[in-house]
Amino acid sequence: MTQIIGQPHSIKKVNIDIIEEIIAENGPISKPELAKITSLSLPTVNKIVDALRKNDRIKVADVSSTGIGRKAQFYVINENLGYILALYFRDDADSYNCAVVNAVGDMIYQCFMPVDTSTKASALESTFRAIDDLLVQAGNNAKAIGIGMPSVVKKDQTLSNIPDIPEWESLNLKEHIEAKYGIPTFIDNDVNLLTVGFYQNELKQQYHDLVYIYLGKGVGSGIIINKKLHKGFKGFAGEIGYLIVEKPLEDQVESVKAKGLLEQKICALIQEIKQAPTAEEKSRQKDKLLDLLAFSLNNLICILNPEVIALKCEIIDAAFISALEAKLAALFHREHLPVFLNDPSQNSGIFGIVNMCVANISSKLQLVKGVGV
Repeated sequence: MTQIIGQPHSIKKVNIDIIEEIIAENGPISKPELAKITSLSLPTVNKIVDALRKNDRIKVADVSSTGIGRKAQFYVINENLGYILALYFRDDADSYNCAVVNAVGDMIYQCFMPVDTSTKASALESTFRAIDDLLVQAGNNAKAIGIGMPSVVKKDQTLSNIPDIPEWESLNLKEHIEAKYGIPTFIDNDVNLLTVGFYQNELKQQYHDLVYIYLGKGVGSGIIINKKLHKGFKGFAGEIGYLIVEKPLEDQVESVKAKGLLEQKICALIQEIKQAPTAEEKSRQKDKLLDLLAFSLNNLICILNPEVIALKCEIIDAAFISALEAKLAALFHREHLPVFLNDPSQNSGIFGIVNMCVANISSKLQLVKGVGV
């Protein structure tokens, strides 16, 4: 986080960023309302808003006001300021969920592009092909590219633990894309982005903490603590697929390094449920998955005690979540249990990517309650 040591230029930039952020979140909004929210003087707000209009970052909203006398003007973000290109890797289909999102968060284009994961080069070509398509839709007016990958993304932006594209191990995908397109590019773990997208869209007004769990071709989780994504010091936080639910056999020790023991067990059960020849067999395998999840979540609840646990899995429905909650209620006092939710949206990852890009391309600082300085 940037520190401010009282330089006039820095303080001015902080106030500009605060005003723009408040307009983005609360527009249409008037200058007097901005002054009240920020505690800045009305002349200061006037100068900032006029400068933002001159630079086409905001515009006057088409809002009618009642009453006599001079009508107040209301301001909103200019939605055509620039676009974010979002690519979310779908590990269950070896494809990208792709979208072009404008400056106010509206998705103006969406498609699904296949990814050839057979080699490092073919996966890169597939990625470039998807970006090329999005650039055409954005009229070559892209401000950022964001990508969600099923891997650990280290602080230096190299990828690790990426079984879907093994040849991308230790690849710096950000460098490859920025070298080709010259557009700021940001990459994060796919489940972290699901977590952020779901939290921002569904929960941020009501809750501070969330554990989001994805079960599919792989297994992972994202953790929100006090409204912030928790990654751990090496970006490994949330890799619940590596939880030990039983002592691995000697011949399993090496395999659990590549794919954790819990992940192996859950993924195998999901496949068995999908391929079950009878309803009775499907129910039996679902009961096994229920027990395994309950034991695993028991550990997470003891350590993190989150307000909400959200699950995303194509074979999980409301009845399964109710049964899971009941099983956990037998292990805890109900007052310690989180709220359990299901995330049926296919676009939570896209929303998370947009949030990541906006946070990175903006010079906004971490401030309290949007109060100016």
